Amino acid sequence: MNQKIEIPEGCNAMIDYENRLVIIEPKEKKQEFKKGDIFYETFVGGRLVGIFNKKEGLDEYSFIARLFINTDRLYIYDIGTIENNARLATPSEQQILFDALAKEGKYWDAEALEVKDFIKVPESVGIYKTVSDVQQNKYGDNLCIAFNNDRQFLGYDSEEGVYIVSHKRNCLEKVQCYLQPCKREDLKAGDTVGIIGNNHSLNSMIDNIAFYNKVLSDSSFVSIVSKTDIEVYDETIHPNLDEHNFYKLIPIK
Repeated sequence: MNQKIEIPEGCNAMIDYENRLVIIEPKEKKQEFKKGDIFYETFVGGRLVGIFNKKEGLDEYSFIARLFINTDRLYIYDIGTIENNARLATPSEQQILFDALAKEGKYWDAEALEVKDFIKVPESVGIYKTVSDVQQNKYGDNLCIAFNNDRQFLGYDSEEGVYIVSHKRNCLEKVQCYLQPCKREDLKAGDTVGIIGNNHSLNSMIDNIAFYNKVLSDSSFVSIVSKTDIEVYDETIHPNLDEHNFYKLIPIK
């Protein structure tokens, strides 16, 4: 005797021949994403984290960026599919993607919903990095700003909590950095940062050595103001610091 079984909408049916059963299960619904959502998924042989753009077809989607974690392959603006297990990425999973973008000199602008290129510090500005393993983490971010025709270097001593000026170049190497837009509260003592007022354009100041500073505390900075002179300042000297734009220097790996 034949018996017809109706499969409810949104369900899958599977026949268990051994037990002579028809198993009906709800279809696994894909999580829906909107433009700019950062998602994480696993698939046979790997896992990935990406930034969703939009649906392109029946089972085809476009992505602002995707990183295949196992192979360290990064794709900007490509098309593919999404696994049923895809979900919103955790902060640590997002950071994996951000670090991969940074290696390529790029960053995710969450407000503009775009992957953008970091602006590089010009070669004419001497930024040096401590290369001695013994001295790692002793000097904040380990970056120094060169001045006086690259004969002196402005840095930071983490142990003493003060700025330092050195003429020793044998433990330093010049490094290319990019400017990462950041908030003032994201900075910590020892960081190297570009600071510019809202009434100036970045292009007009990026070659100016006075644009570059070492952070001494959450309210004080030190910068080079002339060929051989430096200045420590805080909100008593510049009361409108919160109206400035901040760019953290990040070495290009």
